[in-house]
Amino acid sequence: NSVFTIQTINSEKIDNISVFDLLGNKVLEIKAINAERVGIDVSSLSIGQYFIQAVTSRDVVNKKIIKE
Repeated sequence: NSVFTIQTINSEKIDNISVFDLLGNKVLEIKAINAERVGIDVSSLSIGQYFIQAVTSRDVVNKKIIKE
């Protein structure tokens, strides 16, 4: 499945999501989301490891994902 979901806790809204490759290049960006739950379609990305950065009004969260 090439879609994964990011969901916040405490009803916090996600403002932006960025996806970076291992070299730090931004390969995907979703702006002005303003939602607690977001589905991200990574079907256009090659197989490999990526870092997801989710920005809310109070926090920035970075997570690693592996696309197989």
